[in-house]
Amino acid sequence: MKILYLIHQFYPYYFSGTEKFVFNMATCMQKQGHKVTVATFAFKEHLKNSERDGNVLSERYMYYGIPVVSFGYKQVGDDVHYKVKNEDLEKFATRLLSDEKPDIIHAGHLMRVFDILRVAKKRSIPYIVTLTDFWAICLKTILVNSEGELCTGPKKGEACLKNCPDLPKELMQLRLKETREVLLGAKAVCSPTKFLANIYVNEIPGLDIKVIALGLRTGKFVPQRKNLEEGKCVTLIFGGTWLPHKGLHVLLEAFGNVKSQNMVLKVYGTGFDKEYNDLIYQSEKKDKRIQIKGVFCETDIDAIFNEADCSVIPSIWWENSPYMLTEALARNVPVIVTDVDGLTEYVKDNFNGLTFSLGNTGELQKVIERVGENPGILDILRENLNKYVGQTVEEEAYAYEKCLREAIA
Repeated sequence: MKILYLIHQFYPYYFSGTEKFVFNMATCMQKQGHKVTVATFAFKEHLKNSERDGNVLSERYMYYGIPVVSFGYKQVGDDVHYKVKNEDLEKFATRLLSDEKPDIIHAGHLMRVFDILRVAKKRSIPYIVTLTDFWAICLKTILVNSEGELCTGPKKGEACLKNCPDLPKELMQLRLKETREVLLGAKAVCSPTKFLANIYVNEIPGLDIKVIALGLRTGKFVPQRKNLEEGKCVTLIFGGTWLPHKGLHVLLEAFGNVKSQNMVLKVYGTGFDKEYNDLIYQSEKKDKRIQIKGVFCETDIDAIFNEADCSVIPSIWWENSPYMLTEALARNVPVIVTDVDGLTEYVKDNFNGLTFSLGNTGELQKVIERVGENPGILDILRENLNKYVGQTVEEEAYAYEKCLREAIA
């Protein structure tokens, strides 16, 4: 098969969970003898050797053996993150599909690449979609309304009009119509969790979604961890993009209120909002137990988890099986997570991790204090993690390969 992967952003400039998913699948398919290409959006500062055709800039590069077509715009509109109809992209998509001649397309995210699927649909090129968040049904992407409350779906736009009156009515209705048609036109729609699948099916009843869990990476990682005794320093970690809905500020506030000096919090990642970044860096200045480690790459993952006693995922949205969760589980590192369904499908309280109520800094503080006072809890959770059997990346790829073959057939 010749497979064209679509994603809203990609390595080496972006490296969150969706990018890793697409990279893992493309790598596995390539090893199986299939021809793969990744098409991704990039901002013009990352298109330094680009060709220009009208407003579209594009260039090709290789990333660890994976051919990548990167495209962007000379002039980028403010609506680039949620737009579903773009004439510039439609023209580029026509050329891209003519050049690549894919047997099938696999979209890992619809943001900024949506028109490529619209063109593929017109040209009867089969495609499948993996849903990793709520972009297709939510203008804000994260299903959090204008009051900061969790939302369960647009309800054909009625919930948007009621709870997000600041959003343009006509745009919402157009988006829902276009995304519904593209999703229903897919040969298969997949989701890593039942929760995410249910949200979409409730909004688009005719949608048939296959749940394919994220694969756990296998390798030569050997934990260098000893049993945690009372009084021993406990290392907590947070890793990922610094965005408010990821809840890093919730963790920093909770950790800052913990009195124990036998704990360290190491924060990995970076963000794009200066004000929010400044808030994160200020916490390090106020508390010597907090260490800002900054950007990390794939080759750092083993070392990061090797020194971690526990990973914390304090999200304040409907988080959906982030890779920092699966990477922790794959390495027998216990986790502390918000008790939302996208996380509790993988984490059982007091079995392989600990949970706290969404956004509740006081409750998270108590969980961290409990771990600090009795680190042996983590040993028990690790023991239970030895019993956890999740599918590997290779098994995940096999499920998708089957899906792709069926779509072509």
